[in-house]
Amino acid sequence: MRENATTVHLANSERISRLAMLGLESSPWYDTAHDDIKAVCESESWDKKRFVSILSLTSPRVSVRRNVRISFHYYHSGALLDNVTRSVRQSLSTWEGTGKINGQKTAAFCDAILGNPHSLVLDSWMSKALQIDQYYFTRPIVRQRAYVIIERVANRLGLSVRDTQAAVWCGSFAERGLRPPGFAIASEYKNWVAYNRQYPTTGSIAIIAA
Repeated sequence: MRENATTVHLANSERISRLAMLGLESSPWYDTAHDDIKAVCESESWDKKRFVSILSLTSPRVSVRRNVRISFHYYHSGALLDNVTRSVRQSLSTWEGTGKINGQKTAAFCDAILGNPHSLVLDSWMSKALQIDQYYFTRPIVRQRAYVIIERVANRLGLSVRDTQAAVWCGSFAERGLRPPGFAIASEYKNWVAYNRQYPTTGSIAIIAA
């Protein structure tokens, strides 16, 4: 049985500070993502905001690399690769009809890449950092409490909330002895072009560009 959202315990700012220090060199993650996306969109004459929206909407429950592949394929062809979840398909359909991103995580991810310094992305790796079930991020009061903790650490480090979250996210990987995933758009763009801008419907390809 889950705790009440008003009483659920979140990790303290000391733990979050430690994770942020572990991932500090990756704090510009969103700026790097933005710059790589901008370069690709300029090469393809794509609308940057539309691409970032697609990338954000297709990000749940997939690796960064697959997220990028799905986004390239969808922007270029209007079709989705295989094994995209029903909820992602529904979110895309809603966004295409209304222009609105309704999911709290996907909306925050979009804002973060587009440069909002106050954006806080709360996903499964941030739930590990904060030591709570990801379910609780659906509760506004828990998101507000998480924001206060991240903001406190951001003020200590002299970083934005967005960049502190990126550092904490990467630190959460490092804590487990894992290398945090970089933003794969530059290498995936080379692969996609090498495949004549047409992935197999599975999205599974040989890695050409490192």
